[in-house]
Amino acid sequence: KGVVDTPDKAENGAMVRIPVVVNHPMEPNNYIEKVGVFVDENPNPFVASFAFIPESGPVDIEFRLKMAKASNVRVVAKSNSGALYGFTKKIEVAEGGCSG
Repeated sequence: KGVVDTPDKAENGAMVRIPVVVNHPMEPNNYIEKVGVFVDENPNPFVASFAFIPESGPVDIEFRLKMAKASNVRVVAKSNSGALYGFTKKIEVAEGGCSG
């Protein structure tokens, strides 16, 4: 149902690009209402929350976050009916948070 479409390795841990797409209808009675993002290895795993209405259109968002070390990034999407959809992507971070 969804995807975190980021490279397997982040070259700069200070600005990890996180694009999220949720393949779900956005109809008046059947839509994604909220998306939460969690990074398992962060001191505070909950990193972002987004709210949607049917008029928002398909869930296709991108943001950047900071990661000090490799971790699973987990996305949980909640529909207006209460159904939950989750997906995970492991992202490696270059040694010391940046490469070069």
